[in-house]
Amino acid sequence: MTARKTVTVAEFSEADQKLACADIDLQRTALKAEADELTGKVMSHRQNNQTAGYIGAVLFPPVLFALELSEDDKAALDRIQGREDALIKLKSIKRCQRADR
Repeated sequence: MTARKTVTVAEFSEADQKLACADIDLQRTALKAEADELTGKVMSHRQNNQTAGYIGAVLFPPVLFALELSEDDKAALDRIQGREDALIKLKSIKRCQRADR
């Protein structure tokens, strides 16, 4: 059996504590749009990185630049996912109606 820690609204920032359920939904919608855009960029970079990898010895600096962009985008996606997780918890604590997201 694992113990679950009860999360309270006090563990969120003051700004988050003041969010209404509708505001949480708006933020989640904006995060989804941002994540969708970044996912498209990451997929595009993945294709470019695979192609560039075959020519890597000749074009090393551009390959490195492409990989850095991809890693930045992946880091942004991680940030978005962390915020999404926090908003889901906040919505639950505030007993907002469940949405389909």
